[in-house]
Amino acid sequence: MRQFSYDAEVDAAYVRLTDERIKETDTLDSGFIVDYDQLNQPVGIEVLGVSRLLPNILGLPEQEAAQQLVELSGILTPY
Repeated sequence: MRQFSYDAEVDAAYVRLTDERIKETDTLDSGFIVDYDQLNQPVGIEVLGVSRLLPNILGLPEQEAAQQLVELSGILTPY
Protein backbone atom coordinates (compact mmCIF):
# COMPACT_ATOMS: atom_id res chain seq x y z
CA MET A 1 0.00 0.00 0.00
CA ARG A 2 2.66 2.55 -0.81
CA GLN A 3 1.16 5.92 -1.61
CA PHE A 4 3.37 8.71 -2.92
CA SER A 5 2.59 12.41 -2.69
CA TYR A 6 4.58 15.50 -3.62
CA ASP A 7 4.15 19.11 -2.46
CA ALA A 8 5.79 21.44 -5.00
CA GLU A 9 5.50 24.49 -2.72
CA VAL A 10 7.98 23.04 -0.23
CA ASP A 11 9.62 20.44 -2.51
CA ALA A 12 8.65 17.65 -0.13
CA ALA A 13 7.71 14.06 -0.87
CA TYR A 14 5.88 11.63 1.40
CA VAL A 15 5.47 7.88 1.09
CA ARG A 16 2.73 6.29 3.16
CA LEU A 17 3.71 2.69 3.82
CA THR A 18 0.72 1.40 5.82
CA ASP A 19 -2.70 2.47 7.08
CA GLU A 20 -1.59 2.19 10.70
CA ARG A 21 -2.02 5.20 12.97
CA ILE A 22 1.04 7.33 13.58
CA LYS A 23 2.26 7.23 17.16
CA GLU A 24 5.50 9.19 16.88
CA THR A 25 7.73 10.94 14.38
CA ASP A 26 11.51 10.99 14.26
CA THR A 27 13.93 13.01 12.16
CA LEU A 28 16.89 10.91 11.09
CA ASP A 29 20.43 12.24 10.68
CA SER A 30 19.98 11.79 6.93
CA GLY A 31 17.20 14.41 7.01
CA PHE A 32 14.39 11.94 6.41
CA ILE A 33 11.36 12.27 8.66
CA VAL A 34 9.87 8.91 9.62
CA ASP A 35 6.46 8.25 11.15
CA TYR A 36 6.13 5.15 13.35
CA ASP A 37 3.14 3.16 14.63
CA GLN A 38 2.55 1.77 18.14
CA LEU A 39 4.84 -1.20 17.39
CA ASN A 40 7.63 1.15 16.28
CA GLN A 41 7.23 0.07 12.65
CA PRO A 42 7.58 2.71 9.90
CA VAL A 43 4.26 4.10 8.69
CA GLY A 44 5.52 6.87 6.42
CA ILE A 45 8.63 8.64 5.19
CA GLU A 46 8.97 12.32 4.32
CA VAL A 47 11.89 14.11 2.74
CA LEU A 48 12.28 17.83 2.24
CA GLY A 49 14.23 19.10 -0.76
CA VAL A 50 13.50 15.87 -2.58
CA SER A 51 14.32 17.25 -6.04
CA ARG A 52 17.94 17.74 -4.95
CA LEU A 53 18.20 14.10 -3.87
CA LEU A 54 16.26 12.59 -6.75
CA PRO A 55 16.13 15.15 -9.59
CA ASN A 56 13.99 12.94 -11.85
CA ILE A 57 11.50 11.81 -9.22
CA LEU A 58 8.57 13.76 -10.65
CA GLY A 59 8.92 12.01 -14.00
CA LEU A 60 8.66 8.56 -12.45
CA PRO A 61 5.52 6.47 -12.03
CA GLU A 62 4.14 6.82 -8.49
CA GLN A 63 5.16 3.35 -7.30
CA GLU A 64 8.70 3.70 -8.63
CA ALA A 65 9.09 7.13 -7.00
CA ALA A 66 7.86 5.67 -3.71
CA GLN A 67 10.27 2.74 -3.98
CA GLN A 68 13.25 5.02 -4.66
CA LEU A 69 12.45 7.14 -1.60
CA VAL A 70 12.10 4.07 0.60
CA GLU A 71 15.42 2.69 -0.64
CA LEU A 72 17.17 6.03 -0.25
CA SER A 73 15.91 6.40 3.32
CA GLY A 74 17.45 3.07 4.32
CA ILE A 75 14.79 2.42 6.98
CA LEU A 76 13.49 -0.79 5.45
CA THR A 77 15.78 -3.69 4.79
CA PRO A 78 14.96 -6.38 2.24
CA TYR A 79 13.69 -9.68 3.57
